[in-house]
Formats: sequence, structure tokens, C-alpha cells
Amino acid sequence: MNAKSTLLPVFALIFLFVFNGVDLKAQSLWAPTFSGGATNAGTLMQVNTDGSGFTRVYDFNESNGSSPMGSVIQAANGKVYGTCVNGGADSSCVIYCFDPATNTYTDLWNFDIIHGDFPMSGMIQGPNGILYGAGSAGGLDSTAGSQGGAGVIYSFDPATNTYTELYALNDSVGYAPCGSPLLASDGKLYGLTSGFDFYYDSMMGFGSIYSYDINAGIYTNLHNFAGVTDGFGFGSLIERSGIFYGMTSGKPQYAPEIMEEAFNFILNPYAAVNQGNLFSYNPATQTYTSLYNFDSVSGGAPYGSLFYANDGKLYGTTSAGGTNNLGVIFSFDITTSIYTKLFDFDNTHGAAPMGDLMQSTDGNLYGTTSAGGAYGSGVVFKFDPVALNCTVMNNFDGVSGSAPLSGALTWINTKAATGILTPVSNLALSVYPVPAHDYITVSIPSATGESPVFILSDLDGRTVWGPAAPAATGNGEFRLNLDMLESGVYLLRATTGDNVITKKIVRE
Repeated sequence: MNAKSTLLPVFALIFLFVFNGVDLKAQSLWAPTFSGGATNAGTLMQVNTDGSGFTRVYDFNESNGSSPMGSVIQAANGKVYGTCVNGGADSSCVIYCFDPATNTYTDLWNFDIIHGDFPMSGMIQGPNGILYGAGSAGGLDSTAGSQGGAGVIYSFDPATNTYTELYALNDSVGYAPCGSPLLASDGKLYGLTSGFDFYYDSMMGFGSIYSYDINAGIYTNLHNFAGVTDGFGFGSLIERSGIFYGMTSGKPQYAPEIMEEAFNFILNPYAAVNQGNLFSYNPATQTYTSLYNFDSVSGGAPYGSLFYANDGKLYGTTSAGGTNNLGVIFSFDITTSIYTKLFDFDNTHGAAPMGDLMQSTDGNLYGTTSAGGAYGSGVVFKFDPVALNCTVMNNFDGVSGSAPLSGALTWINTKAATGILTPVSNLALSVYPVPAHDYITVSIPSATGESPVFILSDLDGRTVWGPAAPAATGNGEFRLNLDMLESGVYLLRATTGDNVITKKIVRE
């Protein structure tokens, strides 16, 4: 059996999980909602995997940023970062951070169109600590077909709060990236453009696959989508064994308020555009392969990204199609190329999911819908990929938020300190070897009082293991098998009380 296709059974660790009474509820799932809350400008919400602790953490407002989209990410400094597509000083979108240690919200950067605008996705963090993202408009490149620009790739340094426009797209190389970039194993950023001109409600093609070399500052258009056969680019890419997987989309059954007019106007003339494709792209051979064509019966118009689960399959959601035309949960087996519709949304369990799935150590997949549920404002759900059961954990009621859009629920340490702490006696752990191949050894000093809680994440901020508090051996060490990980850089975060430390892991 291929170890990489079995990615856990409980993450294939070579030690016994003993939790020793550690409060793992310091780790909870967070997501922004597009609307609802005190001013109907959106909220930050959190929930535990058992459905408890469903709490509105913050109410967005027009002055400091409204209508958040995409996933949030907890950076190595313990703070939570995200983006809004409305509000701020220039009423033109913001980058924000929220400190879970102090419950403090800060508007860090106000997009000004000239250097980017309309970030419809969250950010990722590189091993250098820098955040990377994409704006779906702005940049004002002189060759762009729109006054508002074709979008930008940007970086943000959380240490200095410095925003940098890295590259302004134009209509000859790509238009309107709508998903977070992927930091691939070769050190480059990869992503999708949609072809939308959100300022003028028009199409500038059907999108593309791009790469951006951070070190060289070189942008490359790798593949152009064909609308009738491919749909248009949306969401983010994922990487497995050097191959990228992603999805194109079609016109949704439901659309978020800020995109509804654009979708109706832009896509109506393109009735022939299909429901989207699930595809692969091999950067080594520059080969694009359509793996599955979405349809109205088995699910269509996906607006999230794929997720690689611990059974070796890809999972995702569609915003439309299925028995009730309200979207589906599906799996795709990379080995056999078999697509399976697993669950039909039915309003009671939510409708029109427009985000990503994530998986916790209990094996369940977690996600949100943008509509449906008891109040019509969406739900938080969990799905058992073995029993094929979908359970509504919580219903958004407008007050708690409404219409979570794009991105995934994200593990956040709610006791994180406001910075990477200098290792101290009760958290002075070490990790070796770096780089590693088969496993790493984590050394926990015998002086440690409270057992640290660990989370291992990739550079997209997606948790690949944890939260967990493994028991150390008599010499204060435990070993973590890396066979299930692709080559690349990962971040191991350990917390105890209000202390946090992050170690970089390089898997060869």
C-alpha cells in the first residue's frame, strides 16, 4: 500500500496519543461570513468540532473593513489575518488582523485600486514569514483593458505591516485572480485567473493557470481555459506529487451580493459555458488534463477548492446541481479517476456551498454553505466520508453572520500570544533533523509543565495534523513519521498556556 495515499490513520505517528487532560478547545475552527452581524457587514465566527462554542468573535463594519471573503490564516506571530472586499479608509477593501489573545481588530492596509483591489480570497504564509495573496482587480497596468486593472499578486509583511504589489496582471497574461495562490514545492506561486472584469461587468477571456517566481519576479501564463469546454478559472490549486489539481466553474445557482450583478451580466451571453471541470496540470511537462466534467445531475459550478483527505481522495463541493440543484459534496479518486457524488444539499442541511472543505483528526470533513439552513443564511456542517452522513452543527441566523464565502474553516489557537516567543524553559523544544526525509524527532524538555499542544500545517495554512498533545518518551522525545507528506516546507506550532513557538520543518 502506498503510504502517501493513506495519509494518517491517525497521521501514522510512531507514538501513542495521550492527551493528559490538555484543553484542546483552545483550538477552534474559524471562518468569516460575508454579511450579517451587528452592521450586516460580516462577522468572524468560531466553533468547536462538536458544535459547541459557536461564537461571533468580531463584527465587521464599513469604516474598518466589511464583507470578508476567503479563509483566515493564523500567522507565526499568533495573529489571524484576512481580507475584506468592501470598506476601509478608501471604501476599497482591506487587509486586517485579529489578535485572539486580546480580541483586538486592526485594519492594516487599505487597497487603493492603483496597487490592487477586490481581494476575493485569503492569504498564505511563506517560510520567510511573508503573507502572499491576490487582488481580483486594480493594479492599473497600462496594458490592461479596464480602467480598474486586471488584478495583482501582492505580499504583506506582518512584521512591518508593509504591503507590496509584486505584479500587475493585464489582459494579455491573465485577468482577475479569484483564489489564494499556492506556494508550491518548487518555491513558486501558482494560481488561477477568472477572466472577469468586475468593474465593467464583462469577460476578458475565461481565465488561466499562472505561475509567479517570487525570487526572480517573473510571471508566466501557463494555460488558457476555453469557456465552452473548460468553464472559467476559480478557486485555488492544490499540489500532490508534483501535480496540481483544481477546478473551473460555470454560472452559479446563487451568487454573493457583490458578484450577483456581474455574474448575471457577464455569464448570460455565455450560456454554452459548461458547469466546470476538475483538472490536473503537470508543471514539469506543461500538460493540462481535464479529469471530470461537472454537470447539473452530479453537481456543477464549484466555487471552492479541492481538499486532499486522509484516504487519498480529493473532496470538494459544488454550488449547484445534484438532486435539488442546491449543490453536492463529492469525491474524486486520483488513482482510478472515479468521481462520486456523496451528498445532495437540500436546504435543511444548507444550500450553495461556495467554500472549501477541511478535515480534522476525527476523520470528518467540515465546511459551510452560503445559503439554506434554518434561517436561510447558511450552515456549518460536518460530513463523515465513511458513513456518508452530513450533520448540521450550527445555523447562521444573521446575527451570528450570514453567507460565508470561499475558503475553508481554519484551526485557530485562541490562546496564542501576540508574537513568536523566545524559547523559554517551559517551551524550549527542538526539532531535528532539518531537512528531514522519513521522520522528525521533537524534543520536549523534562522541565515542561503543561503538555504542549501541536498543530502541523502546510504553507497554505491548512492543518495536516493536530491539534494533539502526544506523550513523550522517557527522554522527553517523540517521533513523527513524514512518509505521508509531500516534499516541501511545513510549520509545526506548539502552544502551552499563553506561550507559542513555531518551528519550520523541511521534508525532502
